[in-house]
Amino acid sequence: LATPVVEGHRATRFGPLMARLGVDLDAAAARIHARGAVPVPVTGFYSRRDAVVAWQACLDPHPGARFTPVEVAAGHLAMVLDPRVLRLVARHL
Repeated sequence: LATPVVEGHRATRFGPLMARLGVDLDAAAARIHARGAVPVPVTGFYSRRDAVVAWQACLDPHPGARFTPVEVAAGHLAMVLDPRVLRLVARHL
């Protein structure tokens, strides 16, 4: 749920904090991009209302990715409590 597939912490509200702690966000994002598509089927739930993770980072842009994006209408933290989201998760299991 609302997990960045690309960009890592750079695509989250925690990016500035991680940078202040010494994490090289550009290097981390480059490592994530270099690994290519996730090799197993993945269903990714994301929301344009998410105020923690940029929704665009929750989509796998790699050619050949076995990735099924599912857009939901809930904020980042609300996803785990929203019955509509939980029903969608159950349906995709």
